[in-house]
Amino acid sequence: MTNAYFLGMVLGVPLAICLLAVLVGHLYRDRDAEMLDWQPARSAEREAELELGELAQMRASLEALRRRRTTLPEAEDRIQK
Repeated sequence: MTNAYFLGMVLGVPLAICLLAVLVGHLYRDRDAEMLDWQPARSAEREAELELGELAQMRASLEALRRRRTTLPEAEDRIQK
């Protein structure tokens, strides 16, 4: 009897909580973000600006790395052609 009770508590209670959460989420008609009261930290425009800035930084660091690697005069001639 105690084994069945223990098994019911260990498996049944978490399963019931999960099923209740899924049911409430399914029955909730508004958007998920409204249910969680979630708002993005930054606007989409700001995210795009930051992404472009990161890309510019990556390009600049790659250019600096390439310049350090190709210090020979014949390498510079090949790059210009």
